[in-house]
Amino acid sequence: MRRSILGLVTLLAGVCVAPTKASAWSEATHAYIADHTGKTSGFRNYNEIYGAMAPDTFNMSYALRADLPTLLCVRSYTHGALPSDTGFLEFWEQASWWGLDRNAAFAYAFTHNDVFGADYRAHWVDIHEDAPGYVVAKAMALVEQIDATKDEAGLSVWDYLGLEPDYTRPLDDPANLIVHFMLERAGDLVIKREDPNIGMKMFLASLVRTERFPDLMVDVMAGCSPLLTEDLIRASERQFRVQTMTYGLTLLLDEQEALAAVARQLSDSAPEFLAGFGGTYDPALQPLIDQFVLGTLKLSLAAVEDDYMDQIDFIVDEVAANAPGSY
Repeated sequence: MRRSILGLVTLLAGVCVAPTKASAWSEATHAYIADHTGKTSGFRNYNEIYGAMAPDTFNMSYALRADLPTLLCVRSYTHGALPSDTGFLEFWEQASWWGLDRNAAFAYAFTHNDVFGADYRAHWVDIHEDAPGYVVAKAMALVEQIDATKDEAGLSVWDYLGLEPDYTRPLDDPANLIVHFMLERAGDLVIKREDPNIGMKMFLASLVRTERFPDLMVDVMAGCSPLLTEDLIRASERQFRVQTMTYGLTLLLDEQEALAAVARQLSDSAPEFLAGFGGTYDPALQPLIDQFVLGTLKLSLAAVEDDYMDQIDFIVDEVAANAPGSY
């Protein structure tokens, strides 16, 4: 069974690419939060799990990131922005009153966002009201640690990759993005320890998500930018859906196999990521990249395994308190 899962993960790994912006918590963490908030049975629960993951649908698009008006538009309708940009609530307002899209829209609007949802605690202030948020602070510390580790030539990994860390903009600095994303994946491994079935829940949620959901995305988002066409929205959602299914399968592996599979996927995406952010990719650097990715994932897991669930359990209660009481 494990070999079959690993084969599927390897076959589908090409859809999993590096992040183009800091997303905060990763898919398994958002799935866990949704699974402990709102409806708790059957298709309604699975659609909430998918809806909670779906605001990260457009994270993979370099083209959208490169156009500022489009980036701001997407940001509003997926995550919002402090203090009061809550365009993501349109999903809740436009969802049907009776269908499964209502459940997906509930989790999309109320569990994930950057204004009062889970991402607020990852980016801005943690559960102890310390700033910056949990994931940002952890990433900055690891980036600095990596930057301070030099080889015999006095160079760090960042020097070889052509990336100079910028601690003044940790949410979109490429070096911070790389480590931020690895911390998210490490956090998902902690979630897997807490709920060994989370990968299957993600897979099933993506498999059975209501056919109405991409229609709802088009209704809410199409036209807010010339680049954000109906075809692009639907294609992005299809790609994200396959990505979450693949990642769910990855989390069915044992922890070390899952960590190695994630490392391979990230290493394979290095040329695209570095090209998109002005870094330097040389095929001769691939062994260094492979070692760096696997090593940083392990460092990330060590950095979060003792206090991650404290953050997430607090967020579950906070999200439940902020959500509508009935729907």
